[in-house]
Amino acid sequence: MRKKNIVFNYAEALWYLSGKNDLAFIAWYAPSMQRYSPDGISLPGTGYGARLKNFGADTFDQIERAIDILKNDDPDSKRAVLQIFSAEEDLYRRNIDVSCTLGLQLLLREEKLNMVSYMRANDAYVGMLNDIFSFTFLQEYIATRIDCKIGHYKHQVGSIHVYESTHERTLELLNSNETVPQSGTIPLMPVGTSPVTIRKLLEYESEIRSGLLSFNDMTNLNLTAYWRDVLMDLSPNQDRGRATPKGIRDNQSLLSTVSY
Repeated sequence: MRKKNIVFNYAEALWYLSGKNDLAFIAWYAPSMQRYSPDGISLPGTGYGARLKNFGADTFDQIERAIDILKNDDPDSKRAVLQIFSAEEDLYRRNIDVSCTLGLQLLLREEKLNMVSYMRANDAYVGMLNDIFSFTFLQEYIATRIDCKIGHYKHQVGSIHVYESTHERTLELLNSNETVPQSGTIPLMPVGTSPVTIRKLLEYESEIRSGLLSFNDMTNLNLTAYWRDVLMDLSPNQDRGRATPKGIRDNQSLLSTVSY
């Protein structure tokens, strides 16, 4: 199994919840994404947050609408859909950044929130693992908001593919007998997580990128252990090639949970 990049995974999930598609945020964690920006400023296809939180000319929040439908209008609704792909996107080859995700459907059944993702296309080696992390993170966030348990997640792809650049690594992975040890109980997103929580996290995240919030400062933040650990994972002292192995081990010893 390909190892996940937990730093990028949390960064991407929070980027979506920021409601923006700015390149500066995500490129700080994955500089290679700069090559997909058509203007060097934004990622209009890949930056799903702008569609999720500020959709269309009216810039309405699809996530909040879905929560309101399932919580206050019709818990059995089949209409709680988060649309991402837009018919207005330039689909010709000249556009290097077209949305891979068509949409996400939320189904509350037997007091559990299920999610179905519909993908136009998916890179099996890199993109799929990241997408599943971000979408299930969003599923858990919405389940927390409507106070229900997490159900199933289904990932449906029209065209799943592997690029030539990762073809050999994909074959090695498929032919490998390596197993990834399970880390035990996975921590759950805290009850009471709200838009205020996310706004606070995004403010702290911005301070991390600006160098205004150090790793040690994070231990004193007024946050639950879960969200404090997420911020600590985003710290530049974590394993992104910017710290010595000793520094990484010292930082990890401060985390409240070990499942990451």
